[in-house]
Amino acid sequence: MSPAAKASIAMVLAKFVQKGIAMISAPVFTRIMPIDQYGLVSTFTSWQNILFIIFTLNLSSGVFNNGMLDFKKDRDSFSFSVLCLANALTVIWAIVYLIFYNWLSPILEMPDYLMIIMFAYCLFFPAYGFWMARERFEFRYKAVTIVTILLALISNVAAVIVVMILPDDVKGVGKLVTTELATAAARILLPILFIFIFPLLIIFLSKTPHRYYTHFS
Repeated sequence: MSPAAKASIAMVLAKFVQKGIAMISAPVFTRIMPIDQYGLVSTFTSWQNILFIIFTLNLSSGVFNNGMLDFKKDRDSFSFSVLCLANALTVIWAIVYLIFYNWLSPILEMPDYLMIIMFAYCLFFPAYGFWMARERFEFRYKAVTIVTILLALISNVAAVIVVMILPDDVKGVGKLVTTELATAAARILLPILFIFIFPLLIIFLSKTPHRYYTHFS
């Protein structure tokens, strides 16, 4: 089976598991959260999906893949440049929001602390998105598949635990904060494990003296 076919199957499997976890967790949250708190989460998620495209231009989608083709010999520099652009756009929009706060805040109807979470998400997510896009583009599907599944499990399980502990009037905020923090931690730590720590560990364990000691014992 070709690398492209393996990557496609792995991506479909990961997406299926991710959507399955989301479908299972949704009824759980509707049962353990008050209606107004669940509505707050839904409103935040809807605005997040819309504003992310506006703030970052969603550069990790088709534009990034085109760049991977056009900059075959300098993909690292291209990836870094696009990441800087996405982060700069988010900072600019944050400044615009502060300038026109009195006009934009009533439109969004989001508390200030949730807008901070929103901007933080738009600032840090592109790095993860570009990493995922490049891994998929180069058919390195194993890390992407594992990260996608683990991310869905960690964020949802942690959110359910926190929501069950917190009082009713802050369950929505607790879910959002827990989900974003767990997602951010996983998106930062898991790629680091796959990119740096695991390869170093494999190299360390594969050194000739270690194989010799194991064989001798």
